[in-house]
Order: sequence, then C-alpha cells, then structure tokens
Amino acid sequence: MTNNKSFEQILEQLKQIVNDLENNQLPLDQAIDAFETGIKLTKLAETKLQDIKDKVTKIVKDNNPTDFKVNEE
Repeated sequence: MTNNKSFEQILEQLKQIVNDLENNQLPLDQAIDAFETGIKLTKLAETKLQDIKDKVTKIVKDNNPTDFKVNEE
C-alpha cells in the first residue's frame, strides 16, 4: 500500500471497493481481499486527515489569530 496517493485518490479507490462489494461483483476470495484493502486505505486516509489537522493547528497557532481584531459596526 503506497503512501504517495492523494486523499482524493484514496477516496475514489474506497468508493470503487464499496461499490464492488455492495453489488456482489466479486467472488468471495476477491471480496475478502478488497475488504482488507479497504481497511488499509481507510487507515491511510485517517492518517492523512490527522496530518492535515495537525498542520492546520500549527498554522493557526503560529499565526495567533487572537492578535487580529474585527471591526464590529
């Protein structure tokens, strides 16, 4: 499982796996393999989302948005 896939690519692959499983398009052995791949892709997507969350948190913290004042009229 490569970590070089974009989040969007992971989601597309997951959608395809779900579609194949829901429509009974795979023999049992292939369905189990697809399910396992889906679990791995889900974990990879969660890792990517956590990395993005951490990055956004750092950006917000480093730029200290509390220093900005909003003009309220």
